[in-house]
Amino acid sequence: MRSDKTRIQSILEKNAPFTFLATCEGNAPRLRPMAAIVAPDLAVRLVTYRSSAKVAELRVNPRLALAFVEPPAGDTAATVYGRASFVDDDAEKSRVCRLSPYDLTRHFPEGPGSAEFCLLKVEIESIEWWDRWEDGRRVYRPPAAFPLPGGEPNGRADP
Repeated sequence: MRSDKTRIQSILEKNAPFTFLATCEGNAPRLRPMAAIVAPDLAVRLVTYRSSAKVAELRVNPRLALAFVEPPAGDTAATVYGRASFVDDDAEKSRVCRLSPYDLTRHFPEGPGSAEFCLLKVEIESIEWWDRWEDGRRVYRPPAAFPLPGGEPNGRADP
């Protein structure tokens, strides 16, 4: 039987093109579709425009949620809770571009050296997931999850 971590990795990879990013603008939630880049060992990255509203929101409040949902019915899904950190390292930007299953040159013809190219690393605090509705929701917390206000690794009293 596969481990929970392996099963979650599969859900994230399979549904990366169908990801929704939740951020906060002031005290209002914002939700938008994204295409996540999922590397081995549950490493999640997002590439976007430096001048985008989501980047401005994450600079003020780095908390985020990413929903990976299998279309059309959501029979498998995972919601990642965490924080965004901004990656400025050129070697890491190039590495993520090579890993990406998407043609990032459509948006960034100059590649990762473009002034608008923004790489976000998702620092995962917890993942709510299911691979079958019948089995119910589960919560995974990476060993390196750090505590937040409220005492829970994801800062929520009921994950």
